[in-house]
Amino acid sequence: MVCKLGEKSEGKVFIKRSEVVGKQVVEKRGYVIGTVKDLSFSLTPEGVELAISVDSAGRELNIPWADIQA
Repeated sequence: MVCKLGEKSEGKVFIKRSEVVGKQVVEKRGYVIGTVKDLSFSLTPEGVELAISVDSAGRELNIPWADIQA
């Protein structure tokens, strides 16, 4: 499906960067591992892959969007 500029994309949910950046990142056991610093993406032959960049104890982690649960 191609969505032209100005048209609505029916049935899809879009999340704004401003809604994600600054949020705490909690791992499966409940420990806070950092905060979201930015969003990033990679263009692949299969499509676009998204990730969040997390500032965790002074180092940057990139967590694939597919691994995010909320």
